[in-house]
Amino acid sequence: MGIGKSIMQKVSKSKIHSPIAFARTFFDRKDRLYLNQQVKSFFFGQYLASGLKITLGIVLPSLIFAWFDELTYGLIISLGALYVSISDQPGPVLHRRNGMLVTNISIFSIAIVTGMINQHTWLLAIEIPLFCFALSMLMVYGSRAAAVGTATLLMMISSMHFDSGYSVGYAFLILSGGVWYMLLSLFLSRIRPYRLAQQYLGECILEVARYIRLKAEFYDDKFAVNELYKKLIVQQIVVNEQQDNVRQIVFRTRKKVRETMRSGRLVIMIFTDIIEAFELAMSSQIDYSILRQRFLKHQILPAYRNLLITMAKEFDDLGYALINNEKPRPLVNFDSHLNIIKERLLALESEGISVRILKKTLVNIRNITRLLSDMYNYFQAEQLTFLSKTEESDLTKFVSRQDFDLKIFKDNLSLRSTAFRHSIRLTFGCFLGYMISLELPYGQHSYWILITILVILKPDFSISKKRNYERVLGTVAGGLTGALILLLIQNEVAKLILLVIFMVIAFSFNRIKYVISVLFMTALILILFSFIYKTSNLEVTTERIIYTLIGSAIAFLVSYFVLPSWETSQIKTNLINILKANLIYLQKIIAMSGDKSFPITDYRLARKDVYMQTANMGSAFQRMLHEPKNKQEKAPYINEFVVLNHILSSYLAALSSSLEKNHAKKIINTEHLKLIRKTKFLLQEAIKHIDQKPFNVDFELPDVTKESNKDAFDAQSIQKQLELIRKVSADLEKLSQTLSKLPN
Repeated sequence: MGIGKSIMQKVSKSKIHSPIAFARTFFDRKDRLYLNQQVKSFFFGQYLASGLKITLGIVLPSLIFAWFDELTYGLIISLGALYVSISDQPGPVLHRRNGMLVTNISIFSIAIVTGMINQHTWLLAIEIPLFCFALSMLMVYGSRAAAVGTATLLMMISSMHFDSGYSVGYAFLILSGGVWYMLLSLFLSRIRPYRLAQQYLGECILEVARYIRLKAEFYDDKFAVNELYKKLIVQQIVVNEQQDNVRQIVFRTRKKVRETMRSGRLVIMIFTDIIEAFELAMSSQIDYSILRQRFLKHQILPAYRNLLITMAKEFDDLGYALINNEKPRPLVNFDSHLNIIKERLLALESEGISVRILKKTLVNIRNITRLLSDMYNYFQAEQLTFLSKTEESDLTKFVSRQDFDLKIFKDNLSLRSTAFRHSIRLTFGCFLGYMISLELPYGQHSYWILITILVILKPDFSISKKRNYERVLGTVAGGLTGALILLLIQNEVAKLILLVIFMVIAFSFNRIKYVISVLFMTALILILFSFIYKTSNLEVTTERIIYTLIGSAIAFLVSYFVLPSWETSQIKTNLINILKANLIYLQKIIAMSGDKSFPITDYRLARKDVYMQTANMGSAFQRMLHEPKNKQEKAPYINEFVVLNHILSSYLAALSSSLEKNHAKKIINTEHLKLIRKTKFLLQEAIKHIDQKPFNVDFELPDVTKESNKDAFDAQSIQKQLELIRKVSADLEKLSQTLSKLPN
């Protein structure tokens, strides 16, 4: 209501009589520039590029063969391209090539097998559960292997109704389409090897900007602190995923591309700095409730909020520039903003008000702005620094590797395995869907039931539930849209143009807005059928909707009743992993302050593990919240645990920054060591409560004398940080006793 009232006030005051004038008045110049950036970034970003690539790979064979009046062959080749595109997920070129190669082999094989037996119902009834189980179990080898399994299963389903007399020829046409798409994708990757990394890095920076915006809201008492923490943790999950994507693409690509490429060095240097900037943003962790009580009446907090929002806009500009392949320039001179706040802090200090917390936050913000300045300068520099061999080898340690050992598959053949339970659900669901389709008296597109089950059923109930809703909504809306288009448009050229446009939109939104993807995919399928079959458009639309509803109902029932995987029964692992990660992070931070030389890479790997485990923990909790209420056991306690761990990680990042800045060897004293030992003990006890077994980590504590720097200002600052860390660890230890009662 408040937003609507504000808009109406703007309209009434300005006496606007046209929509264009209204838009120009309502959006100021900065808003319009920001909107332009968003629109432009979509057109230059990875999602549209992917949609165009897939559309080109699918449409071109059909157009070429249609020219020679052999559209049927072209459509089969296009199907092969479509299935291989499923496994062409973002990542290093080597991984993508291997994934597409395996997909080509598997869809060729399954096309022959299914084509040979598809006239025998009883043989299909054996093949469907057998391959559904085996191929869905590939998820134990990661998301790319799971995509290979999904593509192969789609191939199997689509081959069930093809004339068996042409099974070998059909399989070779499918294979030729898959090979064509693979060559196209790899060729486009070689033209600009770092372009995808650049786009991902831009997306990553935009997510960091959103994180900073959320941090800014802590300085506004209109927003509840607890709700902001929930949003902050969700955003941290997104940032972690984006960072991992960039790591995988950049560090793998560097092995294949010559070092002299400026774009590669630029991406790596900016990525290194954005990780540091994100850690600084995380480390500015304080008790915001107390902060508001102390300083709300002094009108200093809005200045911090505005400064952080301005900084987020600067990160946005940098991120959009990378996505749009532009050379950015700084929009704001932060020195003047920082100096104004500094003067206001000095004025408050002169009134006898302690502003120590705000000063530390200001230092943190200043450090982030310096990193921002460095990132902008990289674009203007004529030469960028080469990486040493040591740095080169260190980078590869941050890239996760997937082991394809058969033992992993065997170890997951257990009801304790999420992959195994999901495979059983999918097998049962597809078998049930097939048996029901045999009893349906109408339509030749009953395979849509199996396709619906396949794309909806996911290992997690919450994701399946969301996919189910989006699939039904998108199918109904898309069916009506497609039918309306076919009713109003008779010109075949116009329909073909719409088909291509809809295909680009469907594939562009597949990873970011599934419901939009389904809507346009359904509409384009109906348009496509109008070229192939001379059946009633209303009949095809009705079939599509009915089969989708049947498949959705089966998927929902199976996900709820057949070996469901509730997060409560699995979340203990996440609790243990995040506690261990934070304990090891503390160990590395203390090791850096010791007398011995310590490899910085070990510290950064520990930091990365904390971010990754925090993201895993947060994701698991978010999934739990979308499950039935009666399955959310001890959800409030888990929520508190997630928030406390986020606070602990932030405190540890702040401690790391303080120790590095103040040369820890000179200020660590015996009081500090007592707090470190106590924190270590509390975290180990928390792990023991949940895991039921001890977790020992050796801390190499620095040698200090009892009197060393005990009264120094920096030493007192470190002690206060350690006390906060100990307090949060004590809270986690108490909470872990309650959570130890969760089911295994």
